[in-house]
Amino acid sequence: MSKAKTFAATFIILAIFMTCAVVTSASLSSTLNVYWNARETEAWATNDCSGPLGRDFYANVYIVSMSTGDSANDTKNSFGIVSMITATTDHVAVTYPSPIPLVNYGGSHGFMD
Repeated sequence: MSKAKTFAATFIILAIFMTCAVVTSASLSSTLNVYWNARETEAWATNDCSGPLGRDFYANVYIVSMSTGDSANDTKNSFGIVSMITATTDHVAVTYPSPIPLVNYGGSHGFMD
């Protein structure tokens, strides 16, 4: 009877550990931001992405000026050695009058494996 309880307790602890490991390894999140210069004639975008250390993940970001058509993009890879990466575009020019929204931006993230 004691061996069965020990086996069951070991199995339950192992199952909890494996579930936590899977949940931890699968978490990946990012935040998109747009920044402007003081005169609001230039903008650039960033995608701050965090993920698990030891997993290879990427983040990309793009921005397009609706007035000039200027565009920029960037992609970064963690190479499994960092848990936080930031993809940052070059600046795009904005002229006035301009269509609304002034810029279009976006990005994505994901695991490489």
